[in-house]
Amino acid sequence: MKIKNRQLFRDNSPPNFLKHLFKSLKSIIMKIIYFILTGILLSSFSCRKNSPEFFNGTVDRNINGCSASTGFVFIIKYTTQSNTEDSLSTLTLPTQFKLSGTKIKFQMRDLNSTDESMFCNAMITTPKQKVIYNVKAQ
Repeated sequence: MKIKNRQLFRDNSPPNFLKHLFKSLKSIIMKIIYFILTGILLSSFSCRKNSPEFFNGTVDRNINGCSASTGFVFIIKYTTQSNTEDSLSTLTLPTQFKLSGTKIKFQMRDLNSTDESMFCNAMITTPKQKVIYNVKAQ
């Protein structure tokens, strides 16, 4: 019997239960690392809806055929980051800026499910509706 035990440990390998323990620990650690990396990637890409940069724009006009419970819809012409002109429609323009030709600086984001969308009873095509915030005079 002594000879068999010596032959088992002659190559200095640990017993089988230790091999299983290390394999299962390695598997658990790899899963934890995978979930942490996945969480970091998802959180970094999921916050792309908001645009922290400010845009320069001009209040163009309000649309008489469209409204919501918050008031009339306003069209704002603005310059994008790539220096091209674009326009948006919004319901969130503060009262002090609701005059055509007013130059403003603002941030914008896409609509959420909790934001109010506009209702149009005229046959017109409006620019994409956005929520604007942090509006300042230029």
